[in-house]
Amino acid sequence: MSGSAKDALASRIRRLARALVSFLGPSLASSLSIASIVSMVSVVSMVSIASIAGVPIARADDAEEARFHDELARRHYAARRYEQAIREFFLERALAPNPRITFNLALCFDALHREADAYLLFSEYLAGDDADPERHRLADDALARLTPRVALIAITSEPLGATVFLDRREHGAYGVTPLVVPVEAGEHTVRLEREGYASSELTVRAALGARVEGRATLTRIVGHLEVGGVAGAQVDVRDAAGTSVARGVTPLRSELPPGDYEVEVQ
Repeated sequence: MSGSAKDALASRIRRLARALVSFLGPSLASSLSIASIVSMVSVVSMVSIASIAGVPIARADDAEEARFHDELARRHYAARRYEQAIREFFLERALAPNPRITFNLALCFDALHREADAYLLFSEYLAGDDADPERHRLADDALARLTPRVALIAITSEPLGATVFLDRREHGAYGVTPLVVPVEAGEHTVRLEREGYASSELTVRAALGARVEGRATLTRIVGHLEVGGVAGAQVDVRDAAGTSVARGVTPLRSELPPGDYEVEVQ
């Protein structure tokens, strides 16, 4: 293989590895090390390159790569090699995300009796835009069957839209509130973060077959602005976008989120 071909292959391996890590999700990432992900992507890439060795063609586009991984995944699934199918489906979803792949991933985790992961993926599928009625029916049935076998934490916040981390922040975010997360039974630490607000943590004890609530009120981070001078002067405070965020007369006191402001006094 020429030096340029090796460089192209290495670049492709790194891109696919980063994409796979991105799509593994926090509840699944711990099952594969970075080294194993890169190794697995390297093998897949070498197989696809080896099949066209000596033929001067351009690198396959994302759609062609996605079809390649889809075919491998389906072969593994048919042979009941579910872990290998999962890896291929994740690679496919990194290249061409769609709800059908999420459904297929859920089937694989269900076959491995990894109930929490299967529940999470079936729920993600149903929240998507796939219009296939049969897949929807199967996913609904699967959730009904899995619910007694998983512990659920229903997480909400005030305000909504906080990013949810569970137990270890480095595993990545699960989504944003409101959110229902399947977990192992036991005690869990839920961390909520939202831009402009102080982060909040709460401890929740989850029980198998039960749904517990976790709720937090986030405190807005503010600074204190005081404008003095001649009493009764008109004050207009504008943010970086030029929007007026505080008006009044001197002496003016206002609480504002951290940032840059323009103060006009007349």
